[in-house]
Amino acid sequence: MDSRLGTIKGFVDNFASVISDVLDTDVIITDSNMNIVGSAFKYFSLYQDIKIGSLIADVLINRHNLLIEDKSAVTSCRECEKYRVCKMKGFVGVPIHYGNQVIGVIALILPRFKVKTLFEKLDSTVSFMESMADLVAVRMMEHMEKKGLQQRIHQLEAVLDLMDDAVVYTDTYGNIEYMNTSFKREFQVNRSQAGKKIMEIYPIFQDWYKSDKDLKNVKVSIDYGSGIFYGMVKSRKIYYSGQEYGIIFCFRPYQQIHDSSVKFLEGTLVTFDWISEFVGEDVIETAKELAEKDENLLITGSDNALNELIAKAVFNHSERRLEGIKVIYMQNVYRDLLDQYLMDEYGLLRSMDNGTMVIVQPEKMTRYVQDKLAELMKKEKLEVKHGFSLRINVRFIFCTTENLKELVQAGKFSEKLYLEISHHVISNPETIHNDYKAFIKFAFSGLSYYSKVWNQNREMITPGLLETLWQKYRHLSIGEIETILEKIIKEGGDDLESEGEMIHPQENYFISMKEIERRQIEALMNGDVFGKRYTKKEIGEILKISRTTLYRRMKEYGLDQKKTEN
Repeated sequence: MDSRLGTIKGFVDNFASVISDVLDTDVIITDSNMNIVGSAFKYFSLYQDIKIGSLIADVLINRHNLLIEDKSAVTSCRECEKYRVCKMKGFVGVPIHYGNQVIGVIALILPRFKVKTLFEKLDSTVSFMESMADLVAVRMMEHMEKKGLQQRIHQLEAVLDLMDDAVVYTDTYGNIEYMNTSFKREFQVNRSQAGKKIMEIYPIFQDWYKSDKDLKNVKVSIDYGSGIFYGMVKSRKIYYSGQEYGIIFCFRPYQQIHDSSVKFLEGTLVTFDWISEFVGEDVIETAKELAEKDENLLITGSDNALNELIAKAVFNHSERRLEGIKVIYMQNVYRDLLDQYLMDEYGLLRSMDNGTMVIVQPEKMTRYVQDKLAELMKKEKLEVKHGFSLRINVRFIFCTTENLKELVQAGKFSEKLYLEISHHVISNPETIHNDYKAFIKFAFSGLSYYSKVWNQNREMITPGLLETLWQKYRHLSIGEIETILEKIIKEGGDDLESEGEMIHPQENYFISMKEIERRQIEALMNGDVFGKRYTKKEIGEILKISRTTLYRRMKEYGLDQKKTEN
């Protein structure tokens, strides 16, 4: 007997016992396959195997009540090989109906001395058995449906556990209800996380639950403390009751995609979540909106490294994310070679069909190539030999630190190309080079990263160190600043500390130590440095001054003392 029948038998036995106690006879309850799922024997214990041709089979097959006062009058009983050893004298059987189905039989096995008594009140006996059959039917169907559902769930879970993709399922409110083996392994899930709200463990889910749309192959970077997930995610709502639904998320790691295809090319690991350390929220929101429009873009800003990162994040957020991407750094010294490389019959643009091309410093292309590229973008056709042309579908993203409009007016940039690329512009005016909060956020994240890489103590990352970096190095390129940040962690950074007043290397003006202190106190009060607002006691400990001195300085600097707790 399989486990399902064993479980059914456990509670159907109770019904059999009730019937047996009321009618004082032996009772057998079978399912539609003639398996005994419940029984209560007071007098006999011989009936363990029901076969075709038996009285119970007759009730099941013919779907009728069967009342036998004397088995000797039944041909099938007389022909049974166990007729002489069978001590049953009478039989009463009723089918168990559920809707239009017969899902089993309740049978009374009557010894000789019980036949007369039961058949004298047969109508009430049959009526009682039919009522009990109705109760048994409901319980049997509920249990079988539940067991069937559980079996299907187990089957589905077994299939999901074989998948390489990481799968997690939550209810409407984000409570985790299921995680497959790959998800537990990929995200290093521990037992305490089961059943929790997923956005409490991985904050990035918060935005996905606010959105009313399913995710479709969105590239993500998720830092979950003990590791980082790079890859692609898609989701789907599964409605199960009216407006209630669950959400299933499916994550495919970058390595898995990389191993199975050549879909991930240069720059595809860069996501909007990742570049939030470099650029502001307003720029990211604008870039996300334009990424979904699938139009040509112009990205302007003071640092082409940042512009390029934004371009790659746009690509990863666009519908073309599974196609190719190519980043080209323009130089006019290539002359005709650049024209052939891009727009020849077998050039790059033809091979990039459906992909995305990022052009850095378009102002450095020759005017001839600029005009020709503008014509190609307008017609979406690539002219080849003998008057033939090929349709191409390439999205162009241009990155520049120059004011192209002014260059057009000065005759140094193609007006045709400018008109083609300036319809949708992402401007990044506030960068780490001129925005204090952005620089502090960037420098703190970089120092924290290199602390992990070089296994150094993070206590050296102080407000004073961050302020010094802002004063001395914000004019440098991102690559140069990164080198300095790593050097500070690796070598200790003692050479960055200075006494008295410091000169800003680019603008050549003096910043007093009092001004530096005022900025430090204000940053700690506002939570601009470490992401939290510090109490007066904590600020005093960080700056190594007493609370009385802190109160006096805050008053002197005109800072609002209500912004921080005692």
